[in-house]
Amino acid sequence: MDHVDQQENLDLLQQLVRGTEMGKNTLEQMLPLTEDRLLRAELLEEQRGYRTLNQKAHTAVAALGKQAEGAGALEKLGAKLGVASRLMGDRSTQKLAEMMVEGTNMGITECVQAQNRNPGASEGAKKLADELLAFQRDNLRALEQFL
Repeated sequence: MDHVDQQENLDLLQQLVRGTEMGKNTLEQMLPLTEDRLLRAELLEEQRGYRTLNQKAHTAVAALGKQAEGAGALEKLGAKLGVASRLMGDRSTQKLAEMMVEGTNMGITECVQAQNRNPGASEGAKKLADELLAFQRDNLRALEQFL
């Protein structure tokens, strides 16, 4: 078995906490704006998935005896203002889906970067990161129909 670098393990898990939290919070903000029944159903399914993955990441961090560090207040505010400003004047299904695709792509990029920065993380942390990536890639495919 490869040596597990505890700091890299924690760093990867903390990124998973932040990434799943951002997905969860963004969906919370987008759902009330969604009028299309099918898009709403898709976003609710994604929200459930992010909540599940967020809980797994929190549990893994706690198992290391550490406190999970979610997105900071400034990061959350920036995301919230970004969504609000980009939807001014256009709350169409297509625009909402486009924004979700952009956010999901950002999440994928951040997750892959965290994996690359933390090659010494545990197999469990790597598996959870892979699970998040697979989930996000599935979400992209599901959102394509709304673009």
